[in-house]
Amino acid sequence: MNFALAWSLSWPLRFVALGCVDEGRTPWVSKHQYGWTPALVAITQALFRVRFRTLTGAAWVARERQAYARLYGLSVRSVGSTLHLPRLPGQVVDDVLRAPGPVEAQIAVVRACVEALYRAHQSGDAAFSHGDATVRNFLWDPVMHTARLFDFETEHDPDRPPSWRRADDLRALTGSAAARLPPERYPELVCMLAEAYPDPAVGAACLALWRDLRRRPDPFHLAQTRLPAAGHTALIEAWERAQV
Repeated sequence: MNFALAWSLSWPLRFVALGCVDEGRTPWVSKHQYGWTPALVAITQALFRVRFRTLTGAAWVARERQAYARLYGLSVRSVGSTLHLPRLPGQVVDDVLRAPGPVEAQIAVVRACVEALYRAHQSGDAAFSHGDATVRNFLWDPVMHTARLFDFETEHDPDRPPSWRRADDLRALTGSAAARLPPERYPELVCMLAEAYPDPAVGAACLALWRDLRRRPDPFHLAQTRLPAAGHTALIEAWERAQV
């Protein structure tokens, strides 16, 4: 698919509505999937043959519950067709990177996200992957100087190897972070990744995914990163220079 066409098609791909609720002394985030979500998910996944799926119904509820229990030891509540999720502390990382501030501080926040992703990948049986690990799905806690994943309705194809799934998570995180950083800082971003995610095999697989996406872009992956064509090229070049 042409890159410009895939880019234009990526923008409407949104599936859920979020809100905040307070029950007693406990703050929750409410999460409700639109009624047309299952149909849109089925159509887009059939058209683009993506390697992950957006869960709906009981499968979505189970996925959110398992992830919160696995990563944070927290419970998720169902209220009709809406989920009430524990409100984790912090600010959405995408908003942090959009705000004015020194690039060094922004890269430090991205590093915390990479470290959180690595910890999640190593949790339990080490088979966990997020499926949509962009900076829009991490929270930055400035008090604890740590990041946390949230938003687990997307799941990788379980038939894909764990190493591929981990690499795809790293691709989504690096691309969405790069979209908020100046291209001249991409070499610094890539060097940081090698330190914060100490698995060279996953890093190499991530670069391979970037090259493949540059050759064959699709709206689902572009909806994740929001990184334009020039950004793809600059990030790949920085990654390749770091490996020399």
